[in-house]
Amino acid sequence: MGKQLIQSLLILPATNLEIMDCEIFGPGIFGHRRGSLNNPLVTNSLTGIIMQPGAWGLGSGSLDKIFIYDVRIRDMQTALTIVLNEGNHAGSIDIENITATGIYRNACSVEAWTEGSKFENIKIKNVSVTCHVDDEQVLGTTGFYRPRTESRALPYWGFYARNVNNIVFENVTFDYSGNKEIRPAMGSKK
Repeated sequence: MGKQLIQSLLILPATNLEIMDCEIFGPGIFGHRRGSLNNPLVTNSLTGIIMQPGAWGLGSGSLDKIFIYDVRIRDMQTALTIVLNEGNHAGSIDIENITATGIYRNACSVEAWTEGSKFENIKIKNVSVTCHVDDEQVLGTTGFYRPRTESRALPYWGFYARNVNNIVFENVTFDYSGNKEIRPAMGSKK
């Protein structure tokens, strides 16, 4: 049996990193301080795997030789988000054999927002994501803004890529159920 995680979060650069053989699921059992004054502890789980070097302070450097494989994700807002911030760039990132179910915001994104930040090579192989969105505010998302420390609703329910030089999809499926989805499945910006 693999490792069981609530969430995988990376906030600094990394090289030669493997995330493998994991089950990542929500909601959390114990609350974390993110809620309101009336409800300070929340248990909802945001993103299965989120990599944001520099999101919580300066963290210049590279994401390179990242290998994410044999991971099962369920009942999260977003399955996978990778964001490059100031002073970051990405070499090769391979994502293989991922199954995500019960995703209720948007499936995946790889995003470089600052000048000079970019992804070189992203490979996504044998990935299946099933989304079920009922939140009307999420369904009506039309605009973009740079994420800070968490994923957020996007105008695409399946996959969004920003400033990626090379991306390969092989045997990848995004399925949707729920309210009438008006957002396109995928989009990109270079």
